[in-house]
Amino acid sequence: MVQAEIKQLLDEQRKTFSADMKGYIGTLVEDFDKKIELIAEQHRSIMEVLKEHTRQINEMRDQIVQMNIRLGHIEDQLRRKIDYEDFEKLEKRVALLEARK
Repeated sequence: MVQAEIKQLLDEQRKTFSADMKGYIGTLVEDFDKKIELIAEQHRSIMEVLKEHTRQINEMRDQIVQMNIRLGHIEDQLRRKIDYEDFEKLEKRVALLEARK
């Protein structure tokens, strides 16, 4: 009889312990799920910021390309202007030299 009572008592304790453990594990799972959701939200937010930064960088790159093109045109115009001024000076010198002859 004592063995049967001990066995019954142990079975009841196992059931109680099992129920307690299930509740504890359930609580841990819920907490873990909430933390995962938080991480997922942060990831989405970071990805949105990253997309915006990528868009801005691409826009700036395009602007830099356009500025480089404009600078190239300005350099060409300056070279031509200097060359034209030098040409005018030379033309005047030649005219003076021809006038002296």
